[in-house]
Amino acid sequence: MLLKITNIITALFLIAIACTLAKTALAQSSRIYMAGYLGLSKLSDANMSSSSINGLARYDNNMSFAGALGLRLNYNLRIEAEASYASNNFARLDNIELGGDISRMSVMLNGYYDFDVPWDIRPFLSAGIGMHRFKGDIRSSSIANDTGDDAALGWSMGGGLKYRISDDMAITGSYRYLGSTDIKIGAYDIEYNNHEFRIGIEYDLH
Repeated sequence: MLLKITNIITALFLIAIACTLAKTALAQSSRIYMAGYLGLSKLSDANMSSSSINGLARYDNNMSFAGALGLRLNYNLRIEAEASYASNNFARLDNIELGGDISRMSVMLNGYYDFDVPWDIRPFLSAGIGMHRFKGDIRSSSIANDTGDDAALGWSMGGGLKYRISDDMAITGSYRYLGSTDIKIGAYDIEYNNHEFRIGIEYDLH
């Protein structure tokens, strides 16, 4: 189901880019802006395995933080270079209680399409690609404890709403899915699927 949703968002994003390139009359001067984001990081239940165990890991929700430098290419299309951080505590592995946590630091290049609508609040779609750096600490009285770190390719898909409160500033509310290739923390192979719900603020630099 998630793969189908991701494919639909990708197709919509590519169509939006094509429409933007065709509407050169609406292009505006490029503008650089800064953005900050505060979010809720919600990890999906995901497979966790080693040579001795194989189960479904569950996590507690936590906050995420991000900062970005953006460039508006025209009225609809913009890109952002983003650095972000999130950390989630382990809760359970099937019926086994887990301690410790898994943290992620990411560097992403994100593309945004702002829809041209006659409203004060404008919807947008987003997609990104980059690298994740993970650190993990797995503790339990029932399975082997372990720590480790790993790097992995990451990607994102999402969308949201933007409201411009002045010529220089806008606020946003958005959702994005953050995916990753499988990671290894010590002896454990872990799948990573993160759903982020974020509020943000953009400030244009002149």
